[in-house]
Amino acid sequence: VQTCALPIYHGRIAELLQAAAGQANGPDAKKRVAGWRKLAAFHKGFLEYRRQALAAVKGGDEYDFKDRKIAIVEVDDAQLKYQDDGRPKTVSWEAMPAGLALAIVTQWFDARPENDLYIGAYHFAKREPSPQLAREHWEKAEAGGADASALMPLLDDPVFIRAVAE
Repeated sequence: VQTCALPIYHGRIAELLQAAAGQANGPDAKKRVAGWRKLAAFHKGFLEYRRQALAAVKGGDEYDFKDRKIAIVEVDDAQLKYQDDGRPKTVSWEAMPAGLALAIVTQWFDARPENDLYIGAYHFAKREPSPQLAREHWEKAEAGGADASALMPLLDDPVFIRAVAE
């Protein structure tokens, strides 16, 4: 099954983070850049896991999506056919609703708390960021024993807060 490739911008993010690391003066600035690097790595990891999860989708699979079940009818290289609340739908892989893709990834993941680090990174870095959902997933990861200490301060980073407010 063909799915979305990793976005090209990850190469650009790596370049920008490298430049920022070279300009970071002092331990606080270096720690801040390290947190952004960690976020970029988890977001890139999420996109790769999403690719793997979508490639594993097959007819007969069911997913919890919002308050209902989505039943996969058929998949091929170009599109996904499914039943949504009894109504048949067909979408290309590229046009799949983001929430459905997230539901597929979430159910594909096992119960390891580290997986919430990836889901939190997705919520933090998506087109319309959701800091609250990122926080919830990172706190859940920490409660399970995963280390989110480099990510949590990003939620209070003034640059991010200003960007989300705009």
